[in-house]
Amino acid sequence: MVNTLKHLISMKKSTIYLTALMLIVAFGIASCDLVKDLLDIEFTTGWKHIPFTVSPEKAGELTYHNTYFQSDLVQEIEDNGGTIDNLSNVEVSEARVAVLSPGRSLDPFAWVEVYLRALGDTDSSLVASGNDVNNGATQIEMVVDPISLNDILAQDEYVVTILGELDQNLETEIDLEVQLKYDVTVKP
Repeated sequence: MVNTLKHLISMKKSTIYLTALMLIVAFGIASCDLVKDLLDIEFTTGWKHIPFTVSPEKAGELTYHNTYFQSDLVQEIEDNGGTIDNLSNVEVSEARVAVLSPGRSLDPFAWVEVYLRALGDTDSSLVASGNDVNNGATQIEMVVDPISLNDILAQDEYVVTILGELDQNLETEIDLEVQLKYDVTVKP
């Protein structure tokens, strides 16, 4: 009986030690992920406004705007406690096109696309697109292509190109604006 009691106590201790070890391992793994998540700097930028004007044109596909845009990503990362050297990822999180001309709508437009490229590069990346925009709207939310833009937005300047198609003649010019927000992740 004494041996059975010693054996039961020994098994109980083993079970307690094994349970404690499993809890320590589980807590250790979870805390590593928590610390990693706490150390990453993640933020969403404010809206970047890219105004452009479409002059009177006949219906068809054309480039509406091709401009150099000053990047303020370095400053925004520093304002959030990081450095550009530790940039892990940046991508467009939200995009929209808005009409700036009073009393006008997006009715003449069949679709609009926004591309970004680094200054000096010839290849552009599609970052957002809007289809079926001609429904009387003065603003549309665009579909975002979630691609990494690290090499483009980490530069001092980048190029924004806006393509689209008029499905009817545009008789008078119209002022529009592409608005973009970026999700940024910086490693410690």
